[in-house]
Amino acid sequence: MEKVKAFSLVIERVNIMEIWDVESRQYRLDDLLEEDIQLAEAYFGVKLPDDYIKLLKIQNGGTLIYNALPIAFKRWDGDDYVEIDNLRGIKRDKGIMETGYFKQEWGISKRNIILISGNGHSWFALDYNHGEEPKIIYIETDTERITQIYDTFQEFINHLYVHEHDEDEGLRTTPLPTIEDARKLINSTEEDDIIEGFDVFNSFIYDKIIHEEYFGYVLNFIKSGNEHLKDYAAEAVWRVVTAQYPIDKSLIQKVIVELKNDKDPTIQYFLEEIEEIINSI
Repeated sequence: MEKVKAFSLVIERVNIMEIWDVESRQYRLDDLLEEDIQLAEAYFGVKLPDDYIKLLKIQNGGTLIYNALPIAFKRWDGDDYVEIDNLRGIKRDKGIMETGYFKQEWGISKRNIILISGNGHSWFALDYNHGEEPKIIYIETDTERITQIYDTFQEFINHLYVHEHDEDEGLRTTPLPTIEDARKLINSTEEDDIIEGFDVFNSFIYDKIIHEEYFGYVLNFIKSGNEHLKDYAAEAVWRVVTAQYPIDKSLIQKVIVELKNDKDPTIQYFLEEIEEIINSI
């Protein structure tokens, strides 16, 4: 089996909160339940990657916004990326649970794999033939070529990017913004740049090491005297709390204290929702 390296492209991380094309219902299943995870792991006899489960808890499979991987097979001119338009979720007889059916239909004989994306002629799969942590392989059914492309699922996700088509320039790649890009924008004097930067920063919220910095920006927005930024910050915290990311409650309590005496009805709505969720945890 071949193993290739991706060509050089500056990509830090996928915006994990916005990986899904929420407008599309294709490949999307009902919300992931704990019993779905248990069913799949018992059926395949493996532990599914934690980062895969995190994505499915946001949305249980569907069409991806990030539609390509920087893999250069060089099979023809311009063959320097691989398209990927979906990620399969988990439900009984659906999503990755159809792996056996699709392997038989497309003549895939490799054992100990789980098909997580594909369209028949090509597939992406978790390969458990090398241990408990699955590799990511790319299967071309027409040529029976199987290539290991990434060592972990997280590495696979981190290399997704948006591949756009420009009529004047032809195909081009759009690298994902980094957390350093976010910091520069947040420290701008322009409100639009500040909000854009915080949107980017928000995409890293699943990483605990940035939580204190994140809530520092939130408190700065609230204390800035800018009503728009204050409303935006309150809504951002509400979204983070609603998504149930493992945030230190003391950070959220600082926000609650700052907003407690605010008479704005929008602020009060978000505050009540935040407190209700926090008190129930």
